[in-house]
Amino acid sequence: GTSMWGHQMFGTAPDLVTLGKPMGNGQPMGGVVTTADLLDEFGRHNMYFNTFAGNPVSSAAGLAVLQVMEQEDLMARAGSLGACIAGRLSSIAAGSGHVGAARGRGLFFGLEIVEADGSGRPAPALTKALTEDMRERGVLISRIGRHDNVLKMRPPLVFTQQHADLLLEQLELSLAALDS
Repeated sequence: GTSMWGHQMFGTAPDLVTLGKPMGNGQPMGGVVTTADLLDEFGRHNMYFNTFAGNPVSSAAGLAVLQVMEQEDLMARAGSLGACIAGRLSSIAAGSGHVGAARGRGLFFGLEIVEADGSGRPAPALTKALTEDMRERGVLISRIGRHDNVLKMRPPLVFTQQHADLLLEQLELSLAALDS
């Protein structure tokens, strides 16, 4: 929400950036962005051929994604909506004994689930139960982390305030059920 590329948030300039499935909005495609010098060096030492590279359907899908991003100002929306969600997640975290921390940037969020005994110990079984409960409530989220105890929320750029409200309301209900 604050920049197009994650590396920009840290002031780095990578030699190579790879892109995956979001760039085609469901159309299978990927991409590589690099410098002309690096590409020329690669070409001098390697022959590269790809039967699927640049096909018209995938190219049209990628272009359409970029056009919608620009026309609907999705980057700016991700920034403002992300700030709103982050604030609500912090409030949810403060009100639940099962949440150790809420983190996020743009539209990428994590909610650390811990034992409610005040020890701060990771609670992977509770995290799994929360993901299942959220699925039953119609909201798909996943879990990640070294201890598999972080709820991962990474909605698409077309996410709206209405979607965010649904996510957060159901998350509050799910956590409240866990707390009771």
